Amino acid sequence: MNPVPQHSILALVDLREGEVLSSTADAVALALSLAAGGEKPLLGVLGKDPQAAAREAARLYGLPAAAVSGPALGGAAGRTRALALARLARQCGARWVCLPGTPLFADVAPGLAVYAGGCCIPAVEGVEAGESGPAFTRSAAGGKYVVRVEAKAFPAVLTASAGSFAPPPENTGEAGEVIPIDWGDRPADARSLGMRQRTVSAPGLSLARVVVAVGRGMGAAENLEQARRLASLFSESALAGSRPACDMGWLPHSRQVGVTGQTVAPALYFACGISGAFQHVAGMRGSRFVVAVNRDKNAPIFRVADVGVVEDALSFLPLFCEVCEERK
Repeated sequence: MNPVPQHSILALVDLREGEVLSSTADAVALALSLAAGGEKPLLGVLGKDPQAAAREAARLYGLPAAAVSGPALGGAAGRTRALALARLARQCGARWVCLPGTPLFADVAPGLAVYAGGCCIPAVEGVEAGESGPAFTRSAAGGKYVVRVEAKAFPAVLTASAGSFAPPPENTGEAGEVIPIDWGDRPADARSLGMRQRTVSAPGLSLARVVVAVGRGMGAAENLEQARRLASLFSESALAGSRPACDMGWLPHSRQVGVTGQTVAPALYFACGISGAFQHVAGMRGSRFVVAVNRDKNAPIFRVADVGVVEDALSFLPLFCEVCEERK
C-alpha cells in the first residue's frame, strides 16, 4: 500500500457499477471552492476494485485520486462506507470532506462525521468568507430561510446541494496520480445484499437533462398527456410533479420534486401549472434554465423563472409542442 499524501480537502467520487456519475461534479466543485493557494483536493474512490474508476476520475478532473479497495466496499452499506471514508480522512489529514448531495450520501454523511470526530453540514449551497474560515450557506425551513454555518469541529463533512455550484472546468492537462489503498477484508456488522434500479418508464429525475414538471393547474390526470408530449421532444427527459399532483395520484411519489420529494438540477426545467410554493422551489432551484407556464401572473414560480408564460398550460402546451415538432 502506498503512503497517502496529505490533503486538507477530500472529495468523494460517486460510482454506479464502476461508472463515475455526474453528481461527483457537485462534490468536486464544492471542494475546489475551499481550495486556496493552488491546493488540489484529493478524490476518494471506494469499491471492490475501483482502480479503473479512479483513473477515469483523475483524468476528468485532473486531481489525485485515492482508490480504496476491499471486498466489503462493493455495494457497501452506509456504515461500512462511512468507516472507510473516516479512515481515509484521517490518513490524508483532511479538514474538509465533500460528498455529493445524493440520498445515498445523505445517509453516509452523519455517520462519517461521528466516526471521524468532526461535524456534518448537509446540503451546502454556497461558500462565503466567515469570521474564522469558510462559512456555508444552506436552505432551512424548506427553503423559506437561508442560514450561514461555520464548522467548529474537524474534519467537517459537507454534502453539496445538487446544481448549486458551477461545474468544475474541463481538465485539459494531465491526469492526476492514482494512489491504491487496501481496505482489506475488514469485518462489517452490516453488509449490502445488493442494489437494484427501480423500474420506471422514464430516466431517473436525477439523470434527466430536461424535466417537465406538472402541478395542480393541469386540471386532471388525463391532461398529463400534453406534458408527456412535451417531454418526448427532448432526449434524456423525465416527467415530474409537484406534491399536490403526486398526492392526487397523477404521478407516483417517486416523481415528486420538492422538500419532501427529490432535488433536481437539469439543464432545462418546465414548470407547467405549478404555483411555485417554496417547498417545490427548494427542489428545483439548481436548474440551469426555467420555463414557467401559469395562468396566474402573480404566481411565485415566475420569481425563479428565466422565461414566464402567463397562460393556461392546457392551451399553451399543444401549440408549443406543435411548433417544436414542425421545426424539429
